[in-house]
Amino acid sequence: MTVVQHSPNYILAVCTNHVDNKQFGLACVYGDPHHVNSASIWDDVHHFVVDNRTVPILCTGDLDDIMYPYEKSGPGRPDLSRINAFCDYVKQYGFIDLGYSGPAYTWTNKRRHTMPTFERLDRSLANAEWCAAYPQSVVLHLPMIHSDHSPILTILHSSHRKTNKPFRFENWWIMEQEFADIAKSSWTKSNLRPFHEKTKYLAHDLRKWRKKKPKLTDQLATIEEQIRLEQLKQPADQDLILQQQLSDQHEQILLKDEEFHRQRAKKKWAIQGDRNTQYFHQAIVKRTRRNRINYLQNQDGTHATTQEQIAQTL
Repeated sequence: MTVVQHSPNYILAVCTNHVDNKQFGLACVYGDPHHVNSASIWDDVHHFVVDNRTVPILCTGDLDDIMYPYEKSGPGRPDLSRINAFCDYVKQYGFIDLGYSGPAYTWTNKRRHTMPTFERLDRSLANAEWCAAYPQSVVLHLPMIHSDHSPILTILHSSHRKTNKPFRFENWWIMEQEFADIAKSSWTKSNLRPFHEKTKYLAHDLRKWRKKKPKLTDQLATIEEQIRLEQLKQPADQDLILQQQLSDQHEQILLKDEEFHRQRAKKKWAIQGDRNTQYFHQAIVKRTRRNRINYLQNQDGTHATTQEQIAQTL
């Protein structure tokens, strides 16, 4: 670990994960409890994020702010201006809340004999590069024992049981020339069966057809390599017609790739004429993390946190 910058409120460092030998940025933050120096603290974190924009970055610690009103329980209303300011920092830096498993609140004023206040002040945030590099990372809220804060533990490589994915129709399949033939052939073979069985046969044939096709990213890489090899030749030896054909194919595959990301992002709009694959990718990452079940509460109040325990929870 190489410490880039530090202060009483943060440690900014570049680390190496010894499991995969990849570098990542780490920002350990202790928010200003008086909220006097919050802006300067987050400005320094912002500079660190910008300087390391191409690597995974994890921001973790006692950030001393909540992101939503429901992250506070107890007397007094949540400070909406502070919530909005904190959310602005998170969005501006491209951070994603990694969620948590365990108790909902990480801090309490421990006023047991009156009405205590509970808040989720400690959390782990990360950029899209982190979520892509460590998609199985989880955050655990550990028991609050001697301190008024819960320790939080971020695990980079958690184990999740692989499950069979249900069939999902891909909108970009319609853009494939052979799609109509596959669908028509499957529908004809099962024309005497009930409708629900016809759809099962169709799903089976489409899944089988899709597995035989190379990934869109691989198709793009193949065409780009063909164009590169052609352009390595002397100008007089280059086949300009072939290059134009390859360029047209590349454009068509890009359209399919954009539709692929658009469908997964579940967004209903996009800026016309601009391919927002990075935007859609980040939306996919956020949606994937939001849909993940990290824990369930049993009837006796305990939490099921492992995949085996969650599967057996009633």
